[in-house]
Amino acid sequence: MQRLVKAFFLTSALSTAMWAMPAFAQDISAGKEVANPEASRSLGTTTEFAARKSGPRSLARTEGASRALGLDEAATIKAFTIVGRSKDGTETRTAPSEEMLRALKGEKKAEADMAAPEGAADPLVAEEASRAIAGSDDRLPVKNALQYPYVAVGFLDAVNEKQQMNWGCTATVVGPSTILTAASCVYAHEMEGNWMEDLTFWPAINGEANIPFGGYSWVNMYVFEGFITNYDGSYDSIWPYDVALIELDTPIGDTTTGWLGFGDYPDLGDFEGNLIAYNDDVPAWEQRRGTCQIRVENMSELDLLHECDSDDNWSWGAPIYYYDQSDKSRRVVALNMGGFQNMNWALRLHGAIFEWMLATVK
Repeated sequence: MQRLVKAFFLTSALSTAMWAMPAFAQDISAGKEVANPEASRSLGTTTEFAARKSGPRSLARTEGASRALGLDEAATIKAFTIVGRSKDGTETRTAPSEEMLRALKGEKKAEADMAAPEGAADPLVAEEASRAIAGSDDRLPVKNALQYPYVAVGFLDAVNEKQQMNWGCTATVVGPSTILTAASCVYAHEMEGNWMEDLTFWPAINGEANIPFGGYSWVNMYVFEGFITNYDGSYDSIWPYDVALIELDTPIGDTTTGWLGFGDYPDLGDFEGNLIAYNDDVPAWEQRRGTCQIRVENMSELDLLHECDSDDNWSWGAPIYYYDQSDKSRRVVALNMGGFQNMNWALRLHGAIFEWMLATVK
């Protein structure tokens, strides 16, 4: 089985008012399917980013690296402070909420009401009758990216013109105006200025000639302080914070794409993981999907190891979601990242990240 790699991170919180949306956020976390997606804008073309196809980034965990935070309380609070950056360059910092802190202390786990039922492979896998990839590669081409849940996954083009740097990542719509990806897709420690200057999200793009909705710009992007200031020159120092939320300038989730749910299942057992991603080692901008059995012995509270195939670049930040047979919901439980311990690994949307998303996704 092929095991390939890639990177991601970002987060969300600009004003304290964002923290108080419990009922609405709970509804958002269940996901939403749009029956008839509406294409209502200029579609654009891949020439907007084809000329600057990015290469892989050197982000990798060291074999044998810790899979725990290992921070004291003060350092943890600082690490999970939320850094926001708006399109005009304004930066804000917001302390983690009480719910996030309780989750980090393990208090939320005891009262968690999201006990995981039996997860399964998404039944849409059965509809992918033919395969364009032979051999041991388990990725399947997505035939109809306008079908949910594929329509809620897109290609994120991140650009820093000053540095002539461009990254491609996978991102997921998780609310009316919010997408989820990796922090390492929007912030680079090795780049002057660090932040990518412009972001465009292309939902459901599925090849150079299949761009159903065009590209959407951003308003605010958010990452954890730990991803920025805990960096010691190695990815081992920042991987627990490699998650990002991006607020788009258009509520595409309402009528265009719908959105995937998201969940934290503290007692998650063996389950069939579902992965939707873009990969730069197959025809450009085509969606791929696959499933793999994820075992409890390969999980920690913060991450999980898996054997769902992915590349070493554009699949960074792609959603690994849990298909709940009881209500047919699809909830993102982890973000695909890179290789680790002869497998691929993903950052779990553990308690603190989940609580943060509940309060800020909109």
